[in-house]
Amino acid sequence: MSRPCTPGNNSRAIAIAAVLTADALTHNRTPEEIGRMAAFFTVLGDTMALLAFDPKLQKCQDQFNQ
Repeated sequence: MSRPCTPGNNSRAIAIAAVLTADALTHNRTPEEIGRMAAFFTVLGDTMALLAFDPKLQKCQDQFNQ
């Protein structure tokens, strides 16, 4: 019997995917490399969240890239 698709089920799957991805990305890396990757993904995620929050910023970025 399949479970209904609920926000809790989706969140759990995302968390598991994040843990597995982090494990794969950090395998055989130095603490310094892991720290740099963590900082990069933090900035990436924060920027994406900001663009999702205020779509006008994306338009500004599009104009800047022309």
